Amino acid sequence: MDKSQFTSDAPGQLVRTTFLDRGKGVEGWAFVPNAPPSLAEVLERVGASGVGTLLDLQHRVSVAMGLLEGIFRQTPGGVNFNRWVLLRPLRLREARLSSQIENTVASAKEVGLLDIEREGRSESLEVRNYMRAVDMAANTPGPMTETKIRALHTELLRNVPRSEWKNPGRYRDAQVFIGDESLGFEKARFVPPPPHEVPRLMTEFAAYLSNSSGTPPLLAAGIAHYQFETIHPFSDGNGRLGRMLITLSLCDGSSLTEPLIYPSGYIDRHKQAYYDSLREVSLKGDWGGWLKYFLTAVLTEAEGTRLRAERLLELRQRYVALVGETAMQHRIISAIDFLFERPVLVPSMLRSSIGGTDQTARNYCRNLEDLGVLRKTYQVGKQHVYEAHEILAIAQED
Repeated sequence: MDKSQFTSDAPGQLVRTTFLDRGKGVEGWAFVPNAPPSLAEVLERVGASGVGTLLDLQHRVSVAMGLLEGIFRQTPGGVNFNRWVLLRPLRLREARLSSQIENTVASAKEVGLLDIEREGRSESLEVRNYMRAVDMAANTPGPMTETKIRALHTELLRNVPRSEWKNPGRYRDAQVFIGDESLGFEKARFVPPPPHEVPRLMTEFAAYLSNSSGTPPLLAAGIAHYQFETIHPFSDGNGRLGRMLITLSLCDGSSLTEPLIYPSGYIDRHKQAYYDSLREVSLKGDWGGWLKYFLTAVLTEAEGTRLRAERLLELRQRYVALVGETAMQHRIISAIDFLFERPVLVPSMLRSSIGGTDQTARNYCRNLEDLGVLRKTYQVGKQHVYEAHEILAIAQED
């Protein structure tokens, strides 16, 4: 890492460190960030013109988040629906895209098949683990602590081949670097803090998540994301976990009651700008550039998520209308809702969810296939695999 690129405005210090390369120690520099800045410190760095831009973006994001929350609180026509109709496809999309940023690519259908075939590529497992980690955090009340962060990291790597080498749930014990591995440590794009600094920095980080000293939640989330990615506390999974923490930090109950802001779509489409704007904070304290990028990402994805949520609700209403009035309408509506939670399924999965007999579940699947809601693909054992193709298409969008 080139020491000369860091200016006097860099929000941290450069320290000497050693990277172990094939048993040989290589000397170089690492960056240790200061504690997260106060709002006053950030605004001073941003300047008057930049503050106006950030305030405007912050207002627009708040409006977009309110509209998104409104879909959950007041659905069109007062429709009563299972919340997983919206949550599961949206989380599947985010899990897929966040992993894709790290070149871990798996389709929505592949992830769904894990519930049937029980085995799959490590990429599919990692995407499913991301969803499970978000579910776990969303169902665990209280502030985000170091214990929770380590538990989320453990969940991200659960059952992934060779994950034990990545020390799930434990802070890294070796120096790492960010950049082209073929060029080596000396040509690193960025070098996070030495491992002995990580516990102290993560204690500061968790304290900031619990009390950001009057910084508006949206700006605090952006500052926290920079801090986490700069610390780079784990041997693997820092990018995915850091983006997950954005989602979780924005559902504190004041604006959003569920994790609904999923930033990875925007970040994946503007990946180089993401890395560059984070790095510019470290090099020269450019909080304005990073927070503008961050708020734009949150705004874009909040608006996109609202539109996708509306389309999911429209799909559900159309499916219910196709079924029409039947003696078993309540149960078949429950079956329709289950498709949004498990868009790839076999009849036994449906029976376990809504009750009834195996034959009833098979009949429902055939009826929904006749209506164009499901498509039959292939057979596993004695059961046919069905997919809700229109739901999967939304979860597969970039």
